Amino acid sequence: MIVFIRHLSFILCVWMGYAGELAAENYSEHTETTSITLTEQNIVLNYDQAVRFSQVLGDTYSYTNNKIYPLGISLISPHKKNLVDQKKALVLDALKELNTVEANNLIAQLSDLNFVYREKIETDIEKVRLISRSNPMLRGQYQLFLSTRPDYIRIFSGDYEKSFTKPLKANYDLKDYVSDLPIFSDIHTQKTGNKKPKYHSAWVIQPNQDVYLANDIQWARTLYFLSPGAFIFIELADLPNKHSNLNTDIAHLLTYYMEP
Repeated sequence: MIVFIRHLSFILCVWMGYAGELAAENYSEHTETTSITLTEQNIVLNYDQAVRFSQVLGDTYSYTNNKIYPLGISLISPHKKNLVDQKKALVLDALKELNTVEANNLIAQLSDLNFVYREKIETDIEKVRLISRSNPMLRGQYQLFLSTRPDYIRIFSGDYEKSFTKPLKANYDLKDYVSDLPIFSDIHTQKTGNKKPKYHSAWVIQPNQDVYLANDIQWARTLYFLSPGAFIFIELADLPNKHSNLNTDIAHLLTYYMEP
């Protein structure tokens, strides 16, 4: 009987994995209740069992009169917050070790940002309903943030003392936004003779957490278009081997950024 139970448990675990369920780690395996806190509406949706993400989205839409921006919807797992905090701490420690003007500017930009564990999941309700692998079972505690469509993109760069936003412009691509960046901060103005920065590569972080590095953006024929609310991160140059992955780590950390 013990052997049978062990085999049955293994089969159930495999089945749950293929079903794409997002099980909350702070709940026991027998817990089926699910609660979803709508952060903007301050409403809690309670379910007495595991629930499909499509049902949660459908129920959620009925609690807002605003036009929801699907790419900006965030399914947040509060019990995984420590994972994001660890990523942030490692990034800040590496920047402190570099101790350059650019690194210190990024420390100032990243230190006070609100980072949460956003599940990487499809959030377009029609796609969720139609594609089974995009419609996981949820159990445990989650938060759901419903975004309206932003009219800006945000820039992060060690060449500036603060991150800042730029208005979203029709038909603009990454090269256009980068070419329109303002002059350096006062420290850099003294070093460069008031010249504008010239960037050849940048990270793009889309609001749905897609992230990629665009190279040779001044000359390449590839056009990189940004969705409303996207981030541009101008990577640090000439990193030592010890911190060769720091730009990648910063770009992926920004996928967890949540507007306060």
